[in-house]
Amino acid sequence: MKFVITLSICMCSHIILAQTNTNTKTVNSSKAPVNKNDTKQINEQGEMKTYFMVFLVKGDKRDQDSATAAKIQTQHLEHLTKMWNEGKMDIAGPFLDEDDTRGVCVYNVKTIEEVKNLAESDPAVKSGRLKVVVRPWMSMKGATLK
Repeated sequence: MKFVITLSICMCSHIILAQTNTNTKTVNSSKAPVNKNDTKQINEQGEMKTYFMVFLVKGDKRDQDSATAAKIQTQHLEHLTKMWNEGKMDIAGPFLDEDDTRGVCVYNVKTIEEVKNLAESDPAVKSGRLKVVVRPWMSMKGATLK
């Protein structure tokens, strides 16, 4: 299981934010948080963008045998990788404590309906091992984690 968690962290920790989306607004950049390496870009653009945070929560159906659970986990990681490769998700990963909230994904799509459809098509969600909680979230357009 530790291997699966490590693999999911490695596969899903891509930290690239897409640079285009029409869902932006200008903010006062003097009050916006800045990354010292991106100060010029942020000060020139000063835009915030809406993303969607998807919290992956323990589902009601977690009684699969270990082989089935491992297969679902592999399919789950493949789904997350596909979302990232298609530019629909910017970052994802598991939480490292044993809380019911198992992980988080940040989707970069236009509507909450789209993110719900994508997140609910995850094999781990379809199987009932996970449920999703979707929250719209704003961040500086083009920001990255350091």
